[in-house]
Amino acid sequence: MRTTGEPPQWALVWFLLAGLGAGLAIGLPFTGARPIVLLPALTAAMVALTGSAGPPRLVVPLATWAASSTAIVVCLGFLVSGRPWPAGAAMALVAVFTSAAAGAGPLGAVLGMMNTLAYVLSMVIATSISARGSATLLDVVLWATAAAVAGFAVAAGGSVLRHRSMPGAGRDGPAPPAPWRAIWSSLRGMDEHARDGVRRAVPLTGCVVWYVASDSHDALWVLIAALAVLLPTGKSTWEMSLGRVSATLLGVVVVAVLGELLPLGALLALAVLAFLFGQAYKPVVPLLGGAASSFAAVVFVGAPTANLGSTGAHRLVDTLIGVAIALAASYLLWPRDRAEETDGDTDDGTVDDGASPVDGVR
Repeated sequence: MRTTGEPPQWALVWFLLAGLGAGLAIGLPFTGARPIVLLPALTAAMVALTGSAGPPRLVVPLATWAASSTAIVVCLGFLVSGRPWPAGAAMALVAVFTSAAAGAGPLGAVLGMMNTLAYVLSMVIATSISARGSATLLDVVLWATAAAVAGFAVAAGGSVLRHRSMPGAGRDGPAPPAPWRAIWSSLRGMDEHARDGVRRAVPLTGCVVWYVASDSHDALWVLIAALAVLLPTGKSTWEMSLGRVSATLLGVVVVAVLGELLPLGALLALAVLAFLFGQAYKPVVPLLGGAASSFAAVVFVGAPTANLGSTGAHRLVDTLIGVAIALAASYLLWPRDRAEETDGDTDDGTVDDGASPVDGVR
């Protein structure tokens, strides 16, 4: 529960909400308020959040790469939805490529994190609402592209505001390297980043195949728990893994208790507030911010059952299973690899470019 000394990152929350609103504005006229509108909303929100996460001098390259890569993985998630083995194969590709991208430093590390989440969320959304029956791939490509451009505009506009209080921040320092070059170099040499991609791909692929084949909330939460431990920034130390596991378990326990005391509507409203609070305070108190985010995720996943008391208890077991799978993969595959911070990953889990932190990305 120690604080890191960093200020709350409320600016990232506003960027996230602005991107979400821009994505909804693009998607609603074409989808007619169908659940498929969540895909352009997700795309714009991810690009806005990623593009605004770094210091102002990184906004343009970060938002550009975020817009292109997020649109690709969201379309990929839609394309493989409802198909267990293609979805698993796509998860393996995303895991390897996002881990290899971490070799590009802070730019690659941020993109790796967001692209992994974008693929999983788009695949889960499209699978849960049977999206391929209500839209074509061409529809999703057009929506995702337009939403990515909107997210870029949100990030760039926010950068202009940040420049006013940070003069010169956009001019200092060298230009960040292109992630694709680092990815190719990592895969060709099968370095520690590529090995970490395989280390992540094995358990995450199995979890995705299980979820898509069964459409089970238990399988989904096992996937989420494994994903929380297996980040693309490299093999974690035991201390970092323990912090992530503790935050997730704390969030699940809170859901199990409140699910017996509050109605579903109140829990959903509380989950939205908890998610925003978690994003802002994760850089300040990682355990508390992570627990708030975990609480929100459990409520969002369990809401369709309208039985969050038992859902919370089940999620506790699912979390332990997912964590065990993730830790087994981390320390059984290439066990001689040291659990240390890779390029762009500091010892408190933040991403650093050597001069200016990429605020709030965990």
